[in-house]
Amino acid sequence: MSHGIDLTYEIPYWLKPAMRWKNHQIDDFTLRISATNTAKHFYLGDSLFMSAPFRVVSGRGKVRQTVTETYDGPLHCTEVVIRDGVVEWRGQNFRPTSNINIVSADRLRLSDSTLGSFSFYDRGPTYWPWYDFCIAEDWEKVTGKHVPDRETETAVLRRIFRNLPYAHRGYVFKDKDLQKFFESRWWYMPNPYLPLSTEGFTKTDWQVINVYAKEHEGATFK
Repeated sequence: MSHGIDLTYEIPYWLKPAMRWKNHQIDDFTLRISATNTAKHFYLGDSLFMSAPFRVVSGRGKVRQTVTETYDGPLHCTEVVIRDGVVEWRGQNFRPTSNINIVSADRLRLSDSTLGSFSFYDRGPTYWPWYDFCIAEDWEKVTGKHVPDRETETAVLRRIFRNLPYAHRGYVFKDKDLQKFFESRWWYMPNPYLPLSTEGFTKTDWQVINVYAKEHEGATFK
């Protein structure tokens, strides 16, 4: 137990020992990060990877450049969302000057409130929903529907929570407002062939649907 832990996960990956090799480099370096039967949203500091882009080589995924705030100042990052697939980076004559940290993207949400609510979701057991990041403003901006009072805010939030695990798997909603809202989340990757099913749902998914959607009456939405 500790105070101030704000990341779902952080995975260190040591590269600097390679500089002790005889030729002081990795002649042909390939980094593959896979998410099998799940979806992950993470970032890496991109100072090591400026010579070539990350590529999604299987499954569904997105890659973009972004910035997060750290104790040492702004950090330029490669942000990745991958679902049941692999993202890859490859470089020749690679001379790492630092190690890698693969960091869950909830840090990006915390460092930049303009990312909005539900900018990060994880099916793992440590997911904690931040549902007080301007839900009403997000909903109004995306759907064009006014949220006049607390009762309407509550109804909107319940709809989002109930459908969040489905959206994370790529479900395409018939409800136009829900579809617009989830399309505004960068991690959303639609799969028009995905049936409405709860197959493979985790305990966290069910908690989001059955618990969080009901136990938010004390939340501050604005």
